[in-house]
Formats: sequence, C-alpha cells, structure tokens
Amino acid sequence: MVSTNRPEVAVDLWTDANLHAQWQQASSDLEQLVRENAADHRETGEAAAVVDARAHVRDLEAQALGSLLVFTIRALPRKRLTELEEEHPPREGNKNDEFTGVNLSTFIDAVLSEPGAIVSVTHKTNGEAEPFDGPAEWMALADEMSNGQWEAFVTPVLTVNRGTVSPGFNRAAWQTTRS
Repeated sequence: MVSTNRPEVAVDLWTDANLHAQWQQASSDLEQLVRENAADHRETGEAAAVVDARAHVRDLEAQALGSLLVFTIRALPRKRLTELEEEHPPREGNKNDEFTGVNLSTFIDAVLSEPGAIVSVTHKTNGEAEPFDGPAEWMALADEMSNGQWEAFVTPVLTVNRGTVSPGFNRAAWQTTRS
C-alpha cells in the first residue's frame, strides 16, 4: 500500500511585537547619527554615540529574535479539509472570502484548531520546543494576536493545504562554477 506524508510549512510569530517599534526607532536614530557623524569618523573613528546606537540596535535585534517562535503546520487530510471548507462558506460581498472560497475569519482558526495541524512550536534561536496544547491553546493565542500577526498564518495555511506539492529543484545547487 502506498502511503504519503502531508506537506508542512513553517510560520514565524513574533511574540513581543513591541520590540519591532523600538527597533525601528533605534534604527532610525542610528541612521541619523551615522549621517551626522559621516565626515568625522574618517579621521577620528566612529563617535561614541554611533557605537552606542549600533550596540542598542543589536541588543534589540537579539531580544526580538528571542521572542520569535516557529509554528510548524501540517496539511490536513483532504477529506477533513473539504469538510471544513463546507462548514465555513465565504461571506457574501467579502472579496477575500470569495477569492479563497471560505470565510477566512473562521476557516484559518478552524484548520489550526484541528488535532495535528500544528506539529510543533519552537524557539527560532535555539530550536527548543515551546509547550503548546494544540487546539485549545491556538484559539486563546489567536484571540490575543494583532490582525497582522494572525494574517501571517493565512497564506501558509492555505498554501500548505491547497497548494501543489512537488519536489522542486534549486537551480543554484545544480549549477557548476568554472574553476
């Protein structure tokens, strides 16, 4: 009997989205300091303020990476996906729903609440597993997310469940370089 593994996709979720705003401001401040001190550092080295600003941006980036979780999502069996699609018909007049054929606002959560849909949740920086109790925890987490955080799951969930799976080939891996 032939068997198959359903495809999987990884989705990154920033759990501390406030760091992004801090990072943007610190990056903007750094760019300004670099511009202001551009002429000086050629002769005397970088100004202490620039060095400190660079360190602050790197620190914020490290904190942000520490708050990044990777959700590995597995496609549902075809029959169950079809049942969910029928249970979540598109809303009339909603162009996104009409395009995808489902009520996106309920369908994505329904898919991710299915047992086995979320295979794992790990920390991006070290691969350590984050305890995650599947369906019940997904709904609580989804309710706490911003719309932008939640929407980061929409395309991957639709693609892994509806997309064509082919082995694909990386052209660069097969190209040779002249010696």
